[in-house]
Amino acid sequence: MIPGCHGNLLQVDLSTTRCAGRRLDEATVRKYIGGTGLGARILFGEIEPRTDPLSPEAVLLFLAGPFAGTRVPCGDRASVICKSPLTGIWAESDVGGRFTGHLRSCGFDGLVIQGRSDSPVYLHLSDGSAEIRKADFLWGQDTFRTHEMLER
Repeated sequence: MIPGCHGNLLQVDLSTTRCAGRRLDEATVRKYIGGTGLGARILFGEIEPRTDPLSPEAVLLFLAGPFAGTRVPCGDRASVICKSPLTGIWAESDVGGRFTGHLRSCGFDGLVIQGRSDSPVYLHLSDGSAEIRKADFLWGQDTFRTHEMLER
């Protein structure tokens, strides 16, 4: 595998509350470098073109950039990619912060989230494992309080 890349995605299914690792082959990682490239490969290569963006079959992708989790200045970037509910085509946002470094430290280069939960949940990542946990106790809290409660 190329340096700085684990070659692992975390497949999260909110409908079944299952999380599973998904191994990427080295050829795919080299051909579709970074979050945007890999996101295009997944969105256009694995999702049916007529999939409703708000259906459980649609995906929400959080994919680390090529320098995420390294010492490269400003390298902790991620692409957040989905099929836009407004236009029905590609939608992407580029975000920074410590998220991708933490994601990589858990052994994953990205998250592929699909499905629909019947109740509020959150994803707990730690040391290469993932778990979908109930989040009813967070419902109605603002972002500051939610962050505080989750850190505890």
